[in-house]
Amino acid sequence: MTQHTRAQNVFHTLVLHGFLLLGPPQSVLESSSFFNAVSYECGGDAFSVAELEHLILRAPLTRPAIFGSSFFLPRTT
Repeated sequence: MTQHTRAQNVFHTLVLHGFLLLGPPQSVLESSSFFNAVSYECGGDAFSVAELEHLILRAPLTRPAIFGSSFFLPRTT
């Protein structure tokens, strides 16, 4: 099992765990706060659903090639 597959498994487990404890979000605003609030503590660090999605699962993706996106998206180092 690769590290990316493990991250996907943790992501999906975390989302399902959050749904079971809090119920699914009912609106877009609730969805945003749900993905930022639901987290697991691992090794003294807390990892939210949003962090797992954006920092690990989407990390290998390239930047979007939309005209003008470089003005709005942060630069990666």
